[in-house]
Amino acid sequence: TWVSASLFDVLRVQPFLGRTFTEAEDRAGHDQVMLLSSHLWKRRFVSDRAILRKSLNVNGKPHVVIGIMPESFSFPDHFTDAWFPVAFDADQMSEGERGSHWLSVIARLRPGITNEAAQKEMHAIAKQLQAEHADHYPKDSGWDVYTVPLKELMTREVRPAFIVLSGAVGFLLLITCANISNLLIARSISRQKEMAIRTALGASTSRLTRQLFTESCLLSVFGGLAGILLATWCVDLLVRFGPENMPRLNEISVDRMVLSFAVLVSVLTGIIVGLAPVLQTRRLALRDAMEDGDRATPSKKQNRIRSALVILEVAFSIVLLIGAALLIQSLYRLQEIDPGFKTKNIITMRLSLPGTIYQEPQQQRMFFQGLAEKIENLPEIESAGLVNFLPLSGLGVQRDISIEGRGHMLLNVGFRMIDAGYFRTLGIRVLEGRNFAKDDREKKPPVAIVNRKFVQVFFANEKAVGKQIKLGTVENEFPWFRIVGVVGDVRHEGLDVETTPELYIPYLQPPLPDFTASAFSIVVRGKRKSNSLVHSLRNTVWSIDPNLPVYQVTTMKDLLSKSLRSRRFNMTLILFFGVVALVLCAIGIYGLMSYSVAQRTHEIGIRMALGAAAAQVIKIFLKRALLLGFNGLAIGIAIAFVSNRFLTGLLYGISSTDLRTFLVVSIFTLSLTLLATAVPAWRASRLDAYAALRHQ
Repeated sequence: TWVSASLFDVLRVQPFLGRTFTEAEDRAGHDQVMLLSSHLWKRRFVSDRAILRKSLNVNGKPHVVIGIMPESFSFPDHFTDAWFPVAFDADQMSEGERGSHWLSVIARLRPGITNEAAQKEMHAIAKQLQAEHADHYPKDSGWDVYTVPLKELMTREVRPAFIVLSGAVGFLLLITCANISNLLIARSISRQKEMAIRTALGASTSRLTRQLFTESCLLSVFGGLAGILLATWCVDLLVRFGPENMPRLNEISVDRMVLSFAVLVSVLTGIIVGLAPVLQTRRLALRDAMEDGDRATPSKKQNRIRSALVILEVAFSIVLLIGAALLIQSLYRLQEIDPGFKTKNIITMRLSLPGTIYQEPQQQRMFFQGLAEKIENLPEIESAGLVNFLPLSGLGVQRDISIEGRGHMLLNVGFRMIDAGYFRTLGIRVLEGRNFAKDDREKKPPVAIVNRKFVQVFFANEKAVGKQIKLGTVENEFPWFRIVGVVGDVRHEGLDVETTPELYIPYLQPPLPDFTASAFSIVVRGKRKSNSLVHSLRNTVWSIDPNLPVYQVTTMKDLLSKSLRSRRFNMTLILFFGVVALVLCAIGIYGLMSYSVAQRTHEIGIRMALGAAAAQVIKIFLKRALLLGFNGLAIGIAIAFVSNRFLTGLLYGISSTDLRTFLVVSIFTLSLTLLATAVPAWRASRLDAYAALRHQ
């Protein structure tokens, strides 16, 4: 990443070792210095402190290492391994370069200044620049300057997923609280006589309250400590399988802040789950508790509270399960989408030619042409191709074009440079016209190929083949390109992003101003899957230039899978939370029904003595379970309808209120409710009537 010397002061970041850039090093001719990331320093230089003040060859030029940045610093993203001074030369500072917008500006607002105020000021500056340089910023171009908080910019893509995951964790915690509260209420009922004796011996209500809160908080804190230990073991898995677009992924750890938060949540959980037993004890009738002896009978109010807690468990479980089911279906539908290219036996790698060695465009084109020919002659290669920006790589460029006969139309389209073997290697079908030929090069009329979306947008009722287009305005120095073919659409930005108009030109044709042919991705289709193919490709590159780094070596199948990694990660976590919630819900229902059977043993004995059949006894408990399940179902569906709007940005091809999903999850949850009730209900039906009548 190229940065100005002031960036590190703006971000308030100091190097781990050495220093950052000075203003003098921010000028051309004094910029042969660099900073290393902590990751690169450890991985490539084995944490050797002696690397400082040593020279490294970068793009064919020596650069002195002056500093190592801290491990927590990975700006602008975690792919950055080194930083260099931006150091503009005289040509780059010329008026002609004013329209080249490849830098981002970062500023720290003065205290008390809001983003809205900064936006207003920058808008005024933009208008002033537009008036002073009308040639570069036409009035009707919509050009402006926009200010965005850095935190919002870095978290924009993952914020919806974070909100959903945080909500899932909250629901899971509430289910756990309801479960433990139910257990503690049952325990408090069995301890009524104990509390009555303590009260009779002089214990005050506040003394009993403190005792119960202490017990619940100890239970919760010990559970929290066990959770912290488990989290410490699992955090490496989270980092390893986390999506690459997650900001500051490598900084995730169980640190002091996490520990403090976990302890605080544990204590609050203890207070919440201990509240119900405390309220029961404060309403304890001393005389009744003493007279009941060892038989602890729950009141109707206690039964209502326990039933309400189970209903909440069912409701929250349904919310999580519906969310997980929607994400699963969304991922499945994405995987069924045709990306527009084949992935079988295709390997890709990227090369970037150093400008100090390969200075001329002709020299660059000849290198890649010779490399492509050598690769195609390898015995294990079926076909090979070149492209400056691979699909799903996160790289790409948009360019304005003009269409002959339509005046000054500026139509923004995707732009890619390829060779004649690219479409054949990736299996991209030519729908009309022809593919590029090997002789589409210098001294031949410039040609271009467009995708189907391009034709639909710009030539809806016309034949595209034979039409003339050019990059930029009609008056500029770019040549006119004749469209010779139409190919199928490729999902370059992602499977969930609709295709856009695309323009392809052969890289061997005359070089275009402002375009470089110094970096290309090589795509090869092997005759069969072979682990030695990558080794052969590297050796072929190094047979031409042994100093060239070969990077981003991967398969198209992995690239496709990687594009879905974020969605797969979110789905896995939500599904995990949903399954845990369902298990807790089943345990809660089972516990409530088992306790109910124990408390109603005497009643069951009377019913059976009067002739009740086993099926009638089972029906009593199943009826109650269904009542709890339907109540939980109604509440859960209502919550899901409201909360699922946060899922909208994470879904594809399915509504957040899909009725079929709601119905299937509801039936499944009710079935599990009946299953959790079946065991204690069956046990109740097997009671001996004589023993049940003697039960106290």
